[in-house]
Amino acid sequence: MKKTMIVLIAVIMVMTAGLSAREEIETLSRGNRGGGFFGGPVMKITKLDGETGILMGGRLGWNINRVFSVGLAGYGWVHDYNWGHHHHDLFDNWDGTQMGYGGLYLEGIVNSTKVIHLTIGVLLGAGGVTGDWFDDHHWWDKADAFFVAEPEVNIEINVTKFFRVGAGVS
Repeated sequence: MKKTMIVLIAVIMVMTAGLSAREEIETLSRGNRGGGFFGGPVMKITKLDGETGILMGGRLGWNINRVFSVGLAGYGWVHDYNWGHHHHDLFDNWDGTQMGYGGLYLEGIVNSTKVIHLTIGVLLGAGGVTGDWFDDHHWWDKADAFFVAEPEVNIEINVTKFFRVGAGVS
């Protein structure tokens, strides 16, 4: 796992190393470039234990020369999830479960000055799941923690010099 993360970070750095930070940014409309900070909401659609649901969260960080970003990201399952109805070995008999995760976010940006461009990132962090668990006619509160290494690839559109919209997979 450690080798995979090192290779991913190296690929991001190599892909973005040759980009010029002085190029004019192409956008769909005109506007002034903001500072180096970025932030915004993120919505993810995912499947957990056979049920499709939504993770909501966001990212906040610093963009370095429009080729690399470093920051924090975090996401949470937006509703209670009744795991026990799906007969999954890991979550059998769980009810009212909530889940969230977050951590350090690293992202390489390929051709950031073009209207449409690519980003390649990874979130490294931790998460937790809590809920009630039923066993032998008793309900128990239960919680567990987990490590997160979530790579992603996005296509972004420069709507203005300070506003981008993207879609991707992670």
